[in-house]
Amino acid sequence: MGSVDERQLKRKDGGLVCVRTAWANDAASILAIISAVRAEQEFSLSEPDEMHTLIEEEVRWIETHVEDPCKLAIVAEIEGRIVGMLTFENGHRRRIAHTGELGMTIVKEWRENGIGTALLATLVQWAAMHDKIEKLSLKVHATNVRARALYRKLGFEQEGYFRNDLRYGSGWYVDTVFMSKFVKGD
Repeated sequence: MGSVDERQLKRKDGGLVCVRTAWANDAASILAIISAVRAEQEFSLSEPDEMHTLIEEEVRWIETHVEDPCKLAIVAEIEGRIVGMLTFENGHRRRIAHTGELGMTIVKEWRENGIGTALLATLVQWAAMHDKIEKLSLKVHATNVRARALYRKLGFEQEGYFRNDLRYGSGWYVDTVFMSKFVKGD
């Protein structure tokens, strides 16, 4: 089962953030924060009109992450409101089952307040205790300086750089940085 124990962590402003496993009844809130971040269009992989996930589809997606011990979907909640989420999925073949990729989304008004650190630290702790997971990987927009600094702060290192990996418009491209962290060995 891909889950974590609920934890209360301190934010930079002194308040608390609850980091916990995402459950099926969180589907509408998760879709809302994903939609809000897509609407910003700055660091999202997809454009606002590209994905139209139904609540039922999101519920099933969450359930697969809870049912699979090598997947994880966690949320950051403040005063009953989900303000961020992090997902992780390991490789689907035996030779890559020890590694996986994460993705993180935080609503704009809660960035720079320790939410990303709380989510990422929870994943690192979960993976370090996992009997199969050895390496966490991610891709990040080269222009997302804050996110790259957060990943470096938690021990992620740059492994690759993909030039013009994302096309935002005619003649407008953004590079992608590939980063990873070994949670066991190296």
